[in-house]
Amino acid sequence: MFDSRCHCPSVRLSVCCGDTVPPTIEPSQTEYEVMRDHNVMLHCRASGVPQPSITWTKDGHPLTQSDMRYRLLRSGWLAIAVVRY
Repeated sequence: MFDSRCHCPSVRLSVCCGDTVPPTIEPSQTEYEVMRDHNVMLHCRASGVPQPSITWTKDGHPLTQSDMRYRLLRSGWLAIAVVRY
């Protein structure tokens, strides 16, 4: 005799991403006056859950650590070595 009722165990999947907080960027200086041939540090503080990542761009292209003129710091700040006009 064939029983058509399913005797399979039930499986349930729950996905929880936890509490999230939208990213915010803390106010910082928006204009800098820098003397030629001097270094400058640009500040950016962002918070949120998960922690947002900060990307600096120049002319629409992301800056990378391979460009020796810039240092991307873990804090999210950008150090520019020797400003040129």
